[in-house]
Amino acid sequence: MGKFKLSKLVPVGIGLLTFAGFVGSISGSLAWWAYSTRVSVSYQGTSVSTSEQLQIGLKLDKTNPNIATMTSELVALGLEDDTDYVDPLGTGDYRYLFAKAGGGLPADAIQTYLREEGTYAINELAPVTSRTYTIGGAFNLYESLIAGHEVNDADAETSKYVYLPFVFRIQKLNAVGEDDRYAADRDIYMSNSRAIASSDNPDSKIAHALRIYVEGTNDFILNPNPELDTNNGSTDVCGLLDLSPDCMYDTYIDGPNAGKEIIYGDYEVSGVTSTFVQEDEPTVLTNINQVELPGSFDYEDIEGGRSTFLAAHPKGATCYTNFTGITKGVAQYKTMKAIRPDSTHAQLTGGESLCRTAGEAGKYLAELDLTIWLEGWDHEVVDTALSHKFQLDLQFQIDLVS
Repeated sequence: MGKFKLSKLVPVGIGLLTFAGFVGSISGSLAWWAYSTRVSVSYQGTSVSTSEQLQIGLKLDKTNPNIATMTSELVALGLEDDTDYVDPLGTGDYRYLFAKAGGGLPADAIQTYLREEGTYAINELAPVTSRTYTIGGAFNLYESLIAGHEVNDADAETSKYVYLPFVFRIQKLNAVGEDDRYAADRDIYMSNSRAIASSDNPDSKIAHALRIYVEGTNDFILNPNPELDTNNGSTDVCGLLDLSPDCMYDTYIDGPNAGKEIIYGDYEVSGVTSTFVQEDEPTVLTNINQVELPGSFDYEDIEGGRSTFLAAHPKGATCYTNFTGITKGVAQYKTMKAIRPDSTHAQLTGGESLCRTAGEAGKYLAELDLTIWLEGWDHEVVDTALSHKFQLDLQFQIDLVS
């Protein structure tokens, strides 16, 4: 990444307020799919006296039957409908609405867009999973697991996650003419994120389960948890689970593996596994999935301590003592430490550009598609997180070269 001399940094922020609430259960289970989170999204920005300002907007599909209503309502909320704007692809299939330069998209605008778009979540997120994912590889979201079935290949219902097609352009305030109005070939970065519990649930860690799939210059999953002090990480998408729930890990009921514990998710048997037969009454809770336990946790308290990921080995079952001989599937992700640019010494260094403004042929647009969901395999997606509130804030930034 090159080094740039900066005169100022211009941020545009996205605030995602998410509220959790129990909405029912599947097969009587309070497993990780059995609750949802209520979502409202708000944008706020900063206007800086400078020669350039970042402008954020939404890309609307003109074939949507609600396009007229959506457009009129967004304009009423203060967005600019650029009626002279020509679709860069020349198809005429898209319409672009922008917030004021240097400003941001208000919460009502995002809610209106999601409601009228009619495909994705409006105010509820239900945990789903990417399953195995390698940075730069193909991405998909899948439905939650079903008790007794190792994997679920069904695509996640779009109503369970949020998809937002953002567009950016950089307005030049000192433009000498209409043809010089916007800046070409400029990088846009994500400079900050917060994924935290709200003041109503200060001890909750459910926000750690948030994931964002970034589609721009490079495609990757982002874990926005600001506490992660590493460039890259991964989520295990495999393990023993209690989906019954009966405080014991699930076992096969019939077939050649009857009586053996089920390893759910994506994995390969790469060697000899380490198992034993549980002859006596169920053991105390076992942490084979390496769940992060609170300091006050009592292993003897099966009823109070169990979760989808933490249970006992059932009597008479062939059980796993660890995952020796198993190659786990993982979902790789990047962190803010990896993509955030450093401006400590008044110059933008490091980080990773998320998207880049096009030239004249592309109408100087930078496009960035974000998919936001709760990763069901994250250990924080447990019953005790029901009704918890959390907040996600993202800040975008451009460099201003003097």
